[in-house]
Amino acid sequence: MNNNTIDASTVIITTLDGKYVLQQRDNSSAIEFPGFNALISGYIHEKETPLEAIIREIKEELTNHKTGGLRFSAPTYLGSVK
Repeated sequence: MNNNTIDASTVIITTLDGKYVLQQRDNSSAIEFPGFNALISGYIHEKETPLEAIIREIKEELTNHKTGGLRFSAPTYLGSVK
């Protein structure tokens, strides 16, 4: 990462019946776009690939006391935008 960019990863998740999975952001003034629906995304940590980053983010955002563990099919990495 250089001083002019932030490396981040995002994902579009679809269900078997063609619906999209979105995250509803917390309703906190401490974050950007509070309360909005959004794609799951996050910063890429040092020594982490974009695919590893988004898998981590999916687990962080979608795993909670209600859902328990997550299971999903193998993701397809479509590439990076510079």
